[in-house]
Amino acid sequence: MLSYLLISAFALTLSLFVYSRNVSAPLHKYYMMFTLWMVVWLSGSVVASTPDALFELHFRLIFVAAVLMSYFLLMFISEIARKAWSPNFKFLLFVVGLVLSCTSVLTDLITVRVYVDTLGTVQADRGPLYAIAVAWVSMVGITGVPVLAARLRDKSMDRLTRQQLNVVFVTLTFAVVTAVTTSAILPYLTSDLSYIGFSSFASLIFSSGFAYAILRLKLFNLKAVAARGFVYVLALWMMVIVYSASTTLLAPLLTGKVVHVTGAEFISSIVTTLILVIFYPTVKKTFDKVTNKIFFRDTYDAQAFLDELNKILVKNIDIDVLLEKSCYVIEKHIRADHVGFYVRDTPYYDSRMIGTYDKSISSADAKMLETLLPKVKKKVIYVDQFEKVDSPAESQARQILRANNIEVLIRIVSTLEYEVSGIGYLILGQKKSGNMYDQQDLKMMEILSNELELAIENALRFEEIQQFNVTLQDKIEDATKQLKRNNEKLKELDQAKDEFVSMASHQLRTPLTAVKGYISMLQDGDAGKTTSEQKKMLGAAMLSSQRMVHLIADLLNVSRIKTKKFVINAQATDLPLVVASEIGQLKDGARTKKIKIHYTKPKRFPALSVDEVKMRQVIMNFIDNAIYYTHEKGEITIELKNRIKSVEFTVTDSGIGVPKAEQHKLFTKFYRAGNAKKARPDGTGLGLYMAKKVVKAQGGDLIFKSVEGKGSTFGFRLHKNKIKVLDK
Repeated sequence: MLSYLLISAFALTLSLFVYSRNVSAPLHKYYMMFTLWMVVWLSGSVVASTPDALFELHFRLIFVAAVLMSYFLLMFISEIARKAWSPNFKFLLFVVGLVLSCTSVLTDLITVRVYVDTLGTVQADRGPLYAIAVAWVSMVGITGVPVLAARLRDKSMDRLTRQQLNVVFVTLTFAVVTAVTTSAILPYLTSDLSYIGFSSFASLIFSSGFAYAILRLKLFNLKAVAARGFVYVLALWMMVIVYSASTTLLAPLLTGKVVHVTGAEFISSIVTTLILVIFYPTVKKTFDKVTNKIFFRDTYDAQAFLDELNKILVKNIDIDVLLEKSCYVIEKHIRADHVGFYVRDTPYYDSRMIGTYDKSISSADAKMLETLLPKVKKKVIYVDQFEKVDSPAESQARQILRANNIEVLIRIVSTLEYEVSGIGYLILGQKKSGNMYDQQDLKMMEILSNELELAIENALRFEEIQQFNVTLQDKIEDATKQLKRNNEKLKELDQAKDEFVSMASHQLRTPLTAVKGYISMLQDGDAGKTTSEQKKMLGAAMLSSQRMVHLIADLLNVSRIKTKKFVINAQATDLPLVVASEIGQLKDGARTKKIKIHYTKPKRFPALSVDEVKMRQVIMNFIDNAIYYTHEKGEITIELKNRIKSVEFTVTDSGIGVPKAEQHKLFTKFYRAGNAKKARPDGTGLGLYMAKKVVKAQGGDLIFKSVEGKGSTFGFRLHKNKIKVLDK
């Protein structure tokens, strides 16, 4: 019996240490409940070893303790292993255990009879459900082993946690195997219940291993709370022992009779007292709730009040939702018949009343209070409280409050200097019980007003930002509509421009053709012999006319692109001949600037099916630009190459080049680099744009590279798989 007592005391002390660390944590609660039922189980084993009138009942109660002990052990191990059972499963498991417990105590379905045979061995006659009940208890107890084993397979676990769980796993396995063997398997096979006495070793194994995990490996980190836990456990044991001993020792003095108390009865007294002491706070809390509803209707838990309100203040940012929910919480705890918030004007909203008070006070009185309150040097105004009225403003405010059935007004201000308007105020009606507000209520409201002030201020800022966004969105929509209208006008103007360009280009082509014709006739001497100076002038005029022809062609092509009439007219084209022809037309300009043009006509080159007119325009544009932007005495290299998969044409000059920062914009419509504008102010920026369109329309790619101040390479690459290649 002494060994049972020591093991029980050790296990209870350990569990009380754990429980004292955090009395609300499920892990700590489950361990405490497991230990309590384990002690009951051990105590029952001691009591049942002494045959008496309650001999059989004690054995039946041992089974009840085993059921509950197994259940709470599984829940405790599941918490350690972070195994989340569904609430339905946990409830079902508990109900099954409860049914088995009642069946064991009230019926003979599990145990028919328990007796001591002639040899002094405790025997049991088993009922039809005995095997099922023993199997269920064993299964629940053993389930914790694989649950913990699964947790140990987690490779992300740190080393200390793994050491802790390894110790718990080993001790749990040994304890469960020992308990199941001595309390279930052997009694079932032999019908000898005396083996249950050896199960105390299972309790000793588990308690010892768990103590090692706590003290050596810092499971639960009890070192930080050892002092508090020691005092808690010491006080608890003192209460239990003093009560048990006093009742045992005082009984003879009060009754005048000698009372013989067995060891089993003394242990039962200790266990019963311990359970009552541990669960006294829970019982008292439940009792207080019931009695408060009957005798203390206005009583409330201040901390619960603050916690519930703080959750609302933290989770809500919408001013209407925040204040409506706050009114509900205040009304529920303070038990006022109505609660309301008055919020002053904001840049986007007029003043408003939110809560259950919206119909009880007029807007004129609400505004009047807002005007009077900065003159009242108080934060809380209690209408029916007997106190000195400091100012006429307060007296007038009280009259308005009485007229509107308001008992208490609490100002919501962000400063201790109350001579400001603040955010607004909180108003409370009479208490539903008919009682007056006491100092606790008023103090609580003052505390709440400080928390409400910050939350309401944040909500108002959020509301202001939202409304600003709405206003900004409206302005953006108005601006977008205006832009759309302007864009439509620009489209109309752009269309008119395109029509003008198209018409003007067509009208210019006829006289320009005549000009070129007459200049050519003069150059050929049809009007008489010309001097060298005249020939030079006529050459310059012809070059300018040719550039004008190409400019008109570019303008017409741009117009065709806009009207989606840009068409590629592919035909057999001798590209080397086209290049030589364009060089011949531009050689006079190159000769004037003393620029050398290097070009070697390919000996063999296939005929290509391309738009000759447009390709001629592209080639002329590249060569003409090279001549124009190359300094005097510079060089230009023109190459036409027939590669395996493509045809490449490039013009490389030693001219001014293109700045790197502007190269990505070079082939866009009407764009010209800054240095090009200075060198040639009369350019249009259409030549390279049209070259890109013509080449891309025939499945080709542009070739371009340039270094500012060192020259450029312009050209194109036509892919043979995208154009028709004709044999010569």
